[in-house]
Amino acid sequence: MVRLRRLSAMNLTQRITLTALSAAALSAFAVGPAVAAEPVLVTPQVTLDAAYHCHGVAITATSLTPIMLVTGTGATGEAAFGIGEGAFNAYGHPVCDVDFPDNTTADVQVSVEYLVNGINRMYATGHRKIAVYGISQGGLLPRWALTYWPSLRAKVSDVVGAAGTHHGST
Repeated sequence: MVRLRRLSAMNLTQRITLTALSAAALSAFAVGPAVAAEPVLVTPQVTLDAAYHCHGVAITATSLTPIMLVTGTGATGEAAFGIGEGAFNAYGHPVCDVDFPDNTTADVQVSVEYLVNGINRMYATGHRKIAVYGISQGGLLPRWALTYWPSLRAKVSDVVGAAGTHHGST
């Protein structure tokens, strides 16, 4: 059994050691739990940027919430925008998309990097939160991005996933 000595009975070295240990223990609690670092994007920046496209009204020309369109498996972002272009233009919000590798059939861990980059670019351009609209696998990718890159959460106002493949389907 460890016995604690009275502080007055300790010599100066023991007091300094106890004070230092106490300070270290208290600072560990004050800082809180360690936050895991976000994954580093391994896809070259030039490749990520080349896959990013915006349409309609410029993000900086309106105060309307910009929309990130996240396509499903088998299509490019440009093709998905083309299908809904009339509706998007009538809605009037800025819309951006990314072309995922291999028409969104590549490894999700790679594809999500394109979305992370797109969200960061849209937010940096507009200096306000964006909405994310995903279809099929595009419904899953935002969830993946916001889970593993928690810094994105403060940049996104809403996520709408249409027919997303979250936990499988019947």
